[in-house]
Amino acid sequence: MKIKFLFAFIIFYLCANIASSATFTAEGMAAGSFDWNSGATWGNGGNVVGVDFPGPGDAVNIPGGEIVEIPAGFAAQCSKMNLNNDEEDLSTQLTLMSSTSSLTLTGSLQMLPWNGMAGAISGHLAGNITMNGGTITIGGDFTATCYDDGDFFYHQNITTDGGILTINGDISFTNNGVALATINMNTVNSVLNVGAGFTLGTLNNGVGANGTINYKGAAGQTILSEVTYYNLTISGGGLKTADGNIEVKNIVNMTSGNVNLSGNTLTLGNNFLNIGTLSYTAGWMYGGSFKRWFDNTSTAIGDARGHFPIGSSTHYRPFWVAEGVTFGIQAEGTIMLTHTADYTWPAHVTATHNDVSWGNTLQGVSKSTWAVATGDGYTLDNIDVRFGGQGFGTNVTTDLDASLLASVVGTHAATTGTGTEPYVNRTGLTSVGINNTFRIGSRNIIQSPLPIDLILFDAIENGSEVKVEWTTASEINNDYFTIQRSKDALNWESIKQVDGAGNSSSIINYIDKDPVPYSGTSFYRLRQTDFNGSVSYSQIESVNFQGIEIVRIYPVPANQNMNLSINTSFDTEVAIELFNSIGQNMFKEIVYCTKGLNDVSVDITKLPAGSYLIRLQSEQLSLSDKMLFNISK
Repeated sequence: MKIKFLFAFIIFYLCANIASSATFTAEGMAAGSFDWNSGATWGNGGNVVGVDFPGPGDAVNIPGGEIVEIPAGFAAQCSKMNLNNDEEDLSTQLTLMSSTSSLTLTGSLQMLPWNGMAGAISGHLAGNITMNGGTITIGGDFTATCYDDGDFFYHQNITTDGGILTINGDISFTNNGVALATINMNTVNSVLNVGAGFTLGTLNNGVGANGTINYKGAAGQTILSEVTYYNLTISGGGLKTADGNIEVKNIVNMTSGNVNLSGNTLTLGNNFLNIGTLSYTAGWMYGGSFKRWFDNTSTAIGDARGHFPIGSSTHYRPFWVAEGVTFGIQAEGTIMLTHTADYTWPAHVTATHNDVSWGNTLQGVSKSTWAVATGDGYTLDNIDVRFGGQGFGTNVTTDLDASLLASVVGTHAATTGTGTEPYVNRTGLTSVGINNTFRIGSRNIIQSPLPIDLILFDAIENGSEVKVEWTTASEINNDYFTIQRSKDALNWESIKQVDGAGNSSSIINYIDKDPVPYSGTSFYRLRQTDFNGSVSYSQIESVNFQGIEIVRIYPVPANQNMNLSINTSFDTEVAIELFNSIGQNMFKEIVYCTKGLNDVSVDITKLPAGSYLIRLQSEQLSLSDKMLFNISK
């Protein structure tokens, strides 16, 4: 009996809570009631959360002409919210009354103009959210859409006033003519936490003019170049990619995650009176340039003021600059660093130049480089530099030197760091000498920095397979090789691991294969891994392999007809098969395809809705392709 009663109570509780989710529409203007936690604001008589005013599971609509205020010390909650102007002459307003006010949405926030704007009277209206230093957290997407028909303009504004605005979903602003969607970060302690995508309709100077923008996504994010950054934070661990040149006036704070600059430049500071600050914990920039302003203040190697956290897509390879300054003589300016990583074998360029200050002749210098360029009137002298990092194999640090390609500048200083993460040092450079492309040099290329000497790598079509072969002249601390392949030479898949020889001074030949290659053109490379985990890569080889490929399926999902674009390497019959989620063959049809691209339409009206695996099979080619696809009814 107790079990039945408990079961009945649980069912009642769940039903009651499901039923309690509702949509609340603000209508308190006429009654003069604006508080979120007052039933009168929502046209109700009581003050019970979830019944008379919105609670965690409820949707909220604030129409045109209405004002809703979240009192000091109150934590408002709802599932989603629309600020939806449905009156042609009235704005909407949501206000957090103090820094102790907060709003948490588990879902989305939409700020929309009146959909009947055409023919409205002339004027400027807006949907407004004023934070007064409070906190808003949006679990879903934030969408702000504006309107401009030449006479009537409807803007969308959030003013933070020192508050913290967190958006875990995508941010999408759609500006229209002069009507702008704006996050106005009007004080330096304002924070915008961006959890996913960030799209602005046009340049909007209100975003990031002051305060901090924090790209905190665990997945990939785009750093918008059209935003004016006061403080920029990189966190969350996900890869951030710049879509243009980035300028940060005050602070770059790197806590976790790397930044792919994609050929662009990130600049910190805007003049010698405002050089900006780097706060560094982890991560690095790569694929572009990092430029910093310097004043005439003395710095030491290792100081954050001279740190350039740069590297490759896989390794941290920073550069430091230190200045010894004589005041009143030298001029301030900028220094820009660009690292170019080269993982091809051999790992060095042969060298024969002598470093007199070191007392040794170099046998080789690294293919990877650090290019330094000064600008904006920089004429400071007495400069020290340090650079190096990960991915250079195992070295003896006393073999290493900071060098150029065929000469040196400044004075040698002892290498710091470790054999697997070395940092070479140079002192006494002039403002002319620092404008160079630097490399790690070695006086002994047998033990530093040469993990293996690869003299051949090739990938060749061999019947229905691809033969992969390579030859090493020597190996040092070589744990294993990994054969990788790619369809675009950008995204790589590891297909086979082959043990290395550890240490060897004789020629070794390796042969392996890819038994199920991609159709069409594909790319192969070799990744070599040391016992200490350091990796390096071979050159890339391409293979044009005959086969069959699904280029496109549409519409998605399909209902009555499924259209396929099929690419084949020559004329052949192709079997089109569809398998359901439990592996049953639900459909088969034979079509004839000519060499090249073929458009085929298949009748699927008799198939039930669901997810299917499509397989193309050609007996003549002894190859197939497959893809997942959905059918809706």
